[in-house]
Amino acid sequence: MKKKSLSGPFLFILGITFSGFLFTIHYTRSRDGQEVPILSPKELKIGRSANVSLSEADCECKSEKTGKKYSFCYKNTQNSSLIGKKFDCEHLKILEKFDLAENVGPFVNLSDSSKNEEDVVFVSAISDNHFNEAVGSLSSLRTFNPTQKYIIYGMDLSERYVKYFKTLRNVEYRVFNTSEYPEYVNNWMEYRFKPLILAEVMKEYANIWWMDAHISVKKPNMTKLLFEEIAVERRKLLDYFPTNSIDLLKSEQRGSQLGANTFYVARTEYTQKIFKW
Repeated sequence: MKKKSLSGPFLFILGITFSGFLFTIHYTRSRDGQEVPILSPKELKIGRSANVSLSEADCECKSEKTGKKYSFCYKNTQNSSLIGKKFDCEHLKILEKFDLAENVGPFVNLSDSSKNEEDVVFVSAISDNHFNEAVGSLSSLRTFNPTQKYIIYGMDLSERYVKYFKTLRNVEYRVFNTSEYPEYVNNWMEYRFKPLILAEVMKEYANIWWMDAHISVKKPNMTKLLFEEIAVERRKLLDYFPTNSIDLLKSEQRGSQLGANTFYVARTEYTQKIFKW
């Protein structure tokens, strides 16, 4: 029997996951505690349509490393007349660092869930105030995945905690170095570190599970369950993501159910495009 392609369902899931994640980044509060206003779909369309007159040359950024030129204006995939404001060309250096300026492989075969389960690495990041949660999370993970690699990034982590993680088997401790990024990345509560860390790890590993420090694992074979219970059967997606209500997403009491605290990332052409933008 011919296997169904998983690229469509996976892209859909990844899109939903990162939509929730991007929402947590952009729907922040100002320093005086007031909510930052969000444009309505109508207002958003008007704002982006103003850039239709941009030419390809207006959007280009030239690599100092290779001399190649890249478009730094995002075009809506469903309406190419909607063109976003040009991003700062300084970001090209970061994209090249992570091999995201162009789509490069090798890419994951999403149909091979068994191999993807074997190859997966687990990634997290912690600061001092989440040390105890991280220890508990790692312990639960080791119950079902005793031999797989666990990469933990420290964000201004105290030396005594660093020493603890360095003594553990199959655990790789890394310092999250923000020196190459804009200053605002150091504001941990805006969670900008997540896509940067994932982009760094994806350059080395093709299958990744991100887990926030407080997450506990309850069942084995996480990757296999993801594809068998969610990705393969599109109808079941509605059981996991029952709403597309913007008002619900904004709710601090109820919107947290869609927070991006645990998600699977595979190196595919689509994933690289998402990380780029």
